[in-house]
Amino acid sequence: MKGNLRGTILKIAIPVALIGGAFVLEHMFNAKAEDFTNSIKVISENNSQISIVDDKPLEIVDKKSYGNIQGVSESYGFISNNETLVGIGLNKEEFYKKYTKDSNKMTMEEEDNAYEDMYGKVYKINLDTLEKTPIKVNNKLISNRLVMAGLSPDRTKFNFHDLSKVYNYNLTRDNFQIVKDVNIAEEEHGNWSQDSKYFMGYKDGDLELYNTETRTTKIVKVKSDNLYISAIPSFYSENGEEIYFIGEEKQKSFGKGDPKRQGIYKVNSNTGKIEDVMILPYVDRTSNKFGKSNYKENCIPSVEYYVLDEGKRILFEGILDDVDGTYIYDVEKKEFHMTITHIDSKEGSFSSPCYLSPDKTKVVYMNRANENGKEVWNLYAAKVNGNSFTSRVLIKKDINLASSLSNIVQWSQDSKKILFFSTGEVEVKNGFGINDKSVVNLITFK
Repeated sequence: MKGNLRGTILKIAIPVALIGGAFVLEHMFNAKAEDFTNSIKVISENNSQISIVDDKPLEIVDKKSYGNIQGVSESYGFISNNETLVGIGLNKEEFYKKYTKDSNKMTMEEEDNAYEDMYGKVYKINLDTLEKTPIKVNNKLISNRLVMAGLSPDRTKFNFHDLSKVYNYNLTRDNFQIVKDVNIAEEEHGNWSQDSKYFMGYKDGDLELYNTETRTTKIVKVKSDNLYISAIPSFYSENGEEIYFIGEEKQKSFGKGDPKRQGIYKVNSNTGKIEDVMILPYVDRTSNKFGKSNYKENCIPSVEYYVLDEGKRILFEGILDDVDGTYIYDVEKKEFHMTITHIDSKEGSFSSPCYLSPDKTKVVYMNRANENGKEVWNLYAAKVNGNSFTSRVLIKKDINLASSLSNIVQWSQDSKKILFFSTGEVEVKNGFGINDKSVVNLITFK
């Protein structure tokens, strides 16, 4: 279950959930990364480029903020120009009236019920009228906590699971199909391919590729003695052939310690060939410095990354040589370009989550800023220009958001509009944080 991990600001930790370990099955692995040393090349170590405006600047032509929708816990994005898919639970007054006990004193069943009511069920919302329409399967509402990968890129379907089955729901036809029977002991995770034909999931250390048209499943081998998938869901593919994932590799040479390195890899689902795309330096987690409060491991602390220019560049959040930032990696030159710097916050290090437009020319991102002595989150937009962001514009200052970090901003399919829900101060009581209200924000770019 998603529990209380959703709806929180992503504070960088070391590193994301590690999934694997050492496996016994050898695999075709391209070991060219062995030549990669512990030194990395980071250039453009400031964001001076970000204010540069070219002859076609990024412009906002319309801003709308309206409505007061109670209980919004998740935003999955546009279904059409005037309809969106969301998760809606109890509003603040209803929740605190029903749950008066502190979460630390609840039984596991009581706590699970509370989170079920907090995150609620899946609905369509008409953005013109704000009318809510519940989505049902066998006359039952769908739990928001069981949605696996949100909307497909073509906005026609989403998938979810219960204790025995995985389903695809077709939003165009308002019907569903059973994908597979499962015995779920823990959450199902995964990502859609960009052509919306495949769903990529994790299965016992390997990738599970489901074809939504033929309704067939294929296991793509990844695990080996030296390499394993280290974060889920972290899968990306254009059409189900070349599948990218965040992995972790053990150093093959033997000696003291346990050096490993994280990176982004890709596997060909037809040939089984695995190649490294972007590799970080080795880290020895048995060393004395590991675990210290001021220690920053070279890692990819967020499962979100974007593949640009047909694989020539990777946009990601990372910690490189003790510096938290958002980077663009030039695959051919093996260069890391910093696009966003993160402030040194009194609360620690924070990520700057990015949301790339479908045409990959624009990006919206959050960043921590110091405004008159107060640390706040601001929302910005910029153009993706080679290895830099340029033409930055401020969308909203000191923002509070109503959904989880990975789904804050949603783009329209034509890359001209974004949708996000903002809220007032989140009230934290009895160990739970509940939004007061959710305002619809629609921004249109030229």
